Amino acid sequence: MLGNREISRELNKLDATNTKTVSTLRKLARDNSMLRHDLAAVREREDSSRRKVERSEGRVECLTNKVAVLKQALQQASVASSLNTSLQQEVARLTEDNLSLLETLEDVRKAERSGYRTPMSPRRRNTPCGADSPQRKSTISSAKRLVSFSNHAPSLSSRQPGWSRPQQSKLVKELVLELSPEGVSVENPCLPAHMIHVGLRYCRHVTGSCGVAMGFLDEVASAIQQVVQTGSSQFSILSFWLSNVVHLLGLLHKTSQTGMKPGPQAVVTSDLSARVDKLEVVGQATYRDLLQLIHNKIQPLIVPGVLECDSIPNISTVRPILGCHAGSHNPNITVTTITRELSAILEVLQAHRLPCEIVTAVTKQIFYTIHAFLLNNLLLRRDMCHWSKGIQIRYNLSQLEDWARANRLGGAEVLSQLLPSVEAAKLLQMKKSTAKDAESICELCTHLNPLQVQKLLTMYSPANEFEERVPASIIRLVAQKNGADLTDPAHLMASIDRVFPVTFPHSPSSDISSRGISLPPSLNHLDYLLSCHC
Repeated sequence: MLGNREISRELNKLDATNTKTVSTLRKLARDNSMLRHDLAAVREREDSSRRKVERSEGRVECLTNKVAVLKQALQQASVASSLNTSLQQEVARLTEDNLSLLETLEDVRKAERSGYRTPMSPRRRNTPCGADSPQRKSTISSAKRLVSFSNHAPSLSSRQPGWSRPQQSKLVKELVLELSPEGVSVENPCLPAHMIHVGLRYCRHVTGSCGVAMGFLDEVASAIQQVVQTGSSQFSILSFWLSNVVHLLGLLHKTSQTGMKPGPQAVVTSDLSARVDKLEVVGQATYRDLLQLIHNKIQPLIVPGVLECDSIPNISTVRPILGCHAGSHNPNITVTTITRELSAILEVLQAHRLPCEIVTAVTKQIFYTIHAFLLNNLLLRRDMCHWSKGIQIRYNLSQLEDWARANRLGGAEVLSQLLPSVEAAKLLQMKKSTAKDAESICELCTHLNPLQVQKLLTMYSPANEFEERVPASIIRLVAQKNGADLTDPAHLMASIDRVFPVTFPHSPSSDISSRGISLPPSLNHLDYLLSCHC
């Protein structure tokens, strides 16, 4: 009986516990349901707010477009109204002069028929009408003013077509989308830029509308961007269109600075500033694509051609160290391989008439890339950190410097990019055993940061059994003199992604008048753009 009572008590306890658990679960279920309801309400409010924002953005965009259209229409209406007012004034003046001349002519004819001179009308009595009379001069002057005014209005000869949207798209297609570097003469690789600029002037001359000219330049920029994206793997296409974009920007800037005569035929670059900015963005993107393509060509050659290549014979190198990259060198790649590749790149850039500033900027970026890859690999390879390899590296770098000087690119702006690597090569050749040597190291390494100097000294390997490693005391002394923070690895490796900013020159690389442009046979039908004196 006692056992049954205990079992009964335990069952009662379990029932009570189960009841509490069920109650707790029900409460949690209610809370969960409430939370789900609140979450759904919050999401619904967020969706409603998002839809309101999207509708507001759509209305703002629609209103912006309407404002732009109304602004353009107002500008065109203002020009047309001014033109009509001036024409009406000239017509009224000429009509008055013609009436006066008709009255005089009628009096003269009457006098001739009657055989004697009859008195003139009171209106013309005191107004002689001879060849040199003031009235005659006034009439001629009025006619000249009308002719002079009419010269500012768009006028087309019989062989000059007008301007329409289909014609504009066809012109962009012929001058950008379908034109290849091979289709342009070697003498004038900037032909597309010249023709686009002439087409822009012609468009402004014919339509008298800056809005149409803006649309034309916008379509040109989009077409160039499309061609560059499609041909991003072809160096000649990138170089060709970079040259033409830079040249076109120079032509537009020159037009705005030369004080062109006002009138419908002028290219008002201030009104085209937004499109010019877009063209500038396209040019900068093309420049970066060009650098990336050069990087892909040069980067595989840097380590075998500069770091691993032993250009000087009969200089012993350190024996292979376990775990290092010894034996991976490709003997077919030397520093001469790199200079040949650089010469090929330079030949294309110069053939496309890229301005000297751009060519120098490209060379500066190439030399920085060579330095960054060379130094980073040297900092990671103990088998390359010895005095004989320092001699080889310095000689290879001097070959690159000689190439730059031979091609008139040896300015400080370019050669300074190699200075950290030059200092690293010299550091490997220096004595490193005394306090005086430590001072010399600190005086030498002005372009290497202290952390890189410490790393090279630590990794230095003796060339033979007669040479000792760099004493720890010398490394500490150099660290103290330079104030190196060995706990900060942020500046140990050179950045391989660094790209120097470039500014496009504001003058065209070649200044050719419309009469000096020679069209290829495929574009001969566009000669009407050149014959228009606008």
